[in-house]
Amino acid sequence: MGRAMVSNGAGGSDRVALIVSVGSLAVAGVAAFFTGIQTRYIRQTAQDAHQQAQDAHQQASDAHLEAIDAHKQLQLQFATSVSFEINTDIEHHRLGIGISNDGPGVAIIRSVTYYVDEKPTDQIQDELAKRGMDTNLDSGTTFEEGDTVGPGHTKWAIRYKWKNPSDEDRMEELIDRHVQLAIEYCDLNESCKRKCSEKNGCPKP
Repeated sequence: MGRAMVSNGAGGSDRVALIVSVGSLAVAGVAAFFTGIQTRYIRQTAQDAHQQAQDAHQQASDAHLEAIDAHKQLQLQFATSVSFEINTDIEHHRLGIGISNDGPGVAIIRSVTYYVDEKPTDQIQDELAKRGMDTNLDSGTTFEEGDTVGPGHTKWAIRYKWKNPSDEDRMEELIDRHVQLAIEYCDLNESCKRKCSEKNGCPKP
């Protein structure tokens, strides 16, 4: 009888040990399960945060590019392209040099300089008079700083209406061989240029 009781006691201890062991394994398994879930959550959260950061960076980059494009479009709207009309109004019995603006923006004149035989002069009328030309026949504009040439417009610096073939020949020879015109101008983008009526360039100021 006594031995049987000892045997039963040992079996009970084994069962308790087994239960404890199984319980420990179960707890460990549950802990590992939740640890795995937590790890996946942390990893997913990190991935989401990284993706959000990438998206924000891309949006900022797109916004920057859009701002650059908008600025370029604005610059194009204000751009100017100055050229010269030289003796192009002969059908109306006029010879001269005109300043044309072929761009969409307004050309703002800073200075206009005449060169006669490569020497600067502020008074082209005096040069006409020296060559026996009637200055009253010149309807050209006297330009001042701040004057403008609008898009698609031409303003004539010299516009001489001859009365006879002799006047025509002298004026044509003067403009073609002796007179140059340099203009300094800016657009509304504050981009400034200097341009000469002679393709080989005017003397430096």
